[in-house]
Amino acid sequence: LARPRHVIPTLSRAMNALEEKQEAVNQAGAQVRALKAQGAAQDEITAAIDALKQLKVSLEAELTALKEAGNVEAKAKEEFRAKLSTLLEGRMFYVPSFKIYGGVAGLYDYGPPGCAVKANVQQFWRQHFVLEESMLELECPAVTPEAVLRASGDYKTYYTMLRSFFERVASGV
Repeated sequence: LARPRHVIPTLSRAMNALEEKQEAVNQAGAQVRALKAQGAAQDEITAAIDALKQLKVSLEAELTALKEAGNVEAKAKEEFRAKLSTLLEGRMFYVPSFKIYGGVAGLYDYGPPGCAVKANVQQFWRQHFVLEESMLELECPAVTPEAVLRASGDYKTYYTMLRSFFERVASGV
C-alpha cells in the first residue's frame, strides 16, 4: 500500500525542520565551547548552556512526535492490510492453500473472483508484452529437478527435510 501523496511533502518539511533544529543545537554547542575556551564569565557560559539545553529539549520533543506519527501511520497501514486481506479471503478471491490443515506459507488457492482477476491480469500482460512488445512468453514447471537443487547447494537441506518427514510417517508420529 502506497503512502498518500500528501504525507510525503509533510514528512519532507518535518525532516527539514529537524535538520534546522539540529544545526541550531550544533551552533549553540560550538558557542558554549568557544565561550569556555575564551574564558568568558560564568554567567555568560551558564546562559549559553541553558539555551543549548532548551534547543535539545525542543529537538527531542519534535523527534518523539515524528516517531509517534510514524507509528500511527504504520499501525493504520497494517490495520488496513489486515481488513483488506480478511475481506478478500471472505469473498473467496484467495485462500491460503491447505488452510484447513494449517496452511502453507506462500501458497494460495484462488476462488472464482480471484481466478477472474488473475486471468484479466494475465491477458493484460500478454497484450502488452507479447503482442505490443513482441516478447516471447514462457511457462516453467512448478517442480524443481534434483540437478538444480544440487547445483544451488540446497539438495542436502531438502533431502534432510524429506528424510525426516518420511521417518516420522513410517514411525506413525
